[in-house]
Amino acid sequence: MGKRTMNDFKEIDLLEVAIEIVGGHSNGLGEGMVTTIDGELKAHSFWHRTYSKEPLLDVVTLVDRCSKEVRNLEGNSFTEWTFVGMDKSLSIHLVGTSRVLERLDELEGVGLLNDSILNWEVHSVHHRSSFAIQTRVNSLEIEYSTGGRYSIEFDRDKIEGYVQARTRARNESRVGRVRERFNSFTPFLRGNCSRTKNTHVAAGL
Repeated sequence: MGKRTMNDFKEIDLLEVAIEIVGGHSNGLGEGMVTTIDGELKAHSFWHRTYSKEPLLDVVTLVDRCSKEVRNLEGNSFTEWTFVGMDKSLSIHLVGTSRVLERLDELEGVGLLNDSILNWEVHSVHHRSSFAIQTRVNSLEIEYSTGGRYSIEFDRDKIEGYVQARTRARNESRVGRVRERFNSFTPFLRGNCSRTKNTHVAAGL
């Protein structure tokens, strides 16, 4: 098979590719590279363990209280996160604005307060002296590079529409599986008949 171009990738769901890559890194077991801007408008990038219940819409990471990221974000909330696929040819760039959380219980609003890996990092890595950075994603760029550079960008409305449709499809699929199990099986009780076999079933079997 020859090298694939961005036009080839348009034939599949690019946002699904993005959510697989970002989601695979945003469970506390992977890392993303965060870029912030200092007072002289210079960019600074750092690798961080990341967390998210809604990949593509928000990103959370823990940082030391005196870190350069915190200082930069206090003056300029611009943030860019970069996540890469396994073969390094596909990059996902999430651009948005961040806020610094001095109290980690504020993470309850994004469903991460009881995350076991995040709590392990708080105690083991930061020794309870961490701040959290929460980034609200405004746009997403998918960049593919092999024999050339190709990119496509999505705004937040497009991302939210995709995430909502994906959630609905997942819920409908789950309900469908439950209904299928219910319709194909009935507990064998005294006097009842099996729905799958039109024969009486002895009690206790």
